[in-house]
Amino acid sequence: MEDFQIFDGVIDEELHREVYDWIQGASLYTKWIGIETHNRTTQTINEYIPAIDGKTSSKHILGKETAISDMVDLFRFSMYRHPIGWDDASTCFYSNIVYKLWNTINDTLLDGKGSLDEGLKEGINGLSGFKGYYKNREDYYTKYGVPKNKVGNGFVSYINARSTDPMSGDRIGKRSGQMHKDTDPRAKPEDPYYTVLFIANLEWYPTWGADLLYYDDKDTGSKHWKRGYNLGWASKVVSNVPGRIIVYKHNITHSTMAPRIDAEEMSLRVAFRIKIKD
Repeated sequence: MEDFQIFDGVIDEELHREVYDWIQGASLYTKWIGIETHNRTTQTINEYIPAIDGKTSSKHILGKETAISDMVDLFRFSMYRHPIGWDDASTCFYSNIVYKLWNTINDTLLDGKGSLDEGLKEGINGLSGFKGYYKNREDYYTKYGVPKNKVGNGFVSYINARSTDPMSGDRIGKRSGQMHKDTDPRAKPEDPYYTVLFIANLEWYPTWGADLLYYDDKDTGSKHWKRGYNLGWASKVVSNVPGRIIVYKHNITHSTMAPRIDAEEMSLRVAFRIKIKD
């Protein structure tokens, strides 16, 4: 299995549309800073449903026109996520459509050797908290009937929805779209863990941005803020092409660029964290 691959035209238009439509009705979650400045009883802060709240490339509670004061309150958190499953069976249970997508990718590109059961899990923020943050006062676990004790350390299948960064130059957190690896301190470089991304947007243009950048590990003097590994120079730029599939090894450093302000919706990607079986 190569460390990095790009595939176009693998998923047919019908399945692509099914996946996209399913995402439109899913609750996408995030966790805001500055949340106490907003009316907790009338605004659903942590939860965004495109089909209900409308498509936007901005943070959903800000709308298309954003005042500077609101930007300061919300800082630059710009990633929404919808968890799907923490293993193979739960992915199938919580989304037959996404599971169909996974099986198509696995059978077509990975010879059926990809395993969700053994993938490196990803933690997701904003799934629980004050009930007033959520539509119908139901957090993720309540709304979708997900038992917290089953999830463990996180999820191996989920949706990434990236919004515009109206304050992309600020220094708060330094983590939005940061350079990182989809790995675990216990994983070895040679371990066959991979991330598979499917770009779910039906329409996108180069002027809308949202490119993915992949970096080498050269010693540039820059280190990851938490893990301490080298942050090298960008060696690959991958555009947010609808229907594109990107497969990359867990120890490849990468970052995701935000959509530009004129994008008509957030960038939407289905992520699978997998292990390639012998």
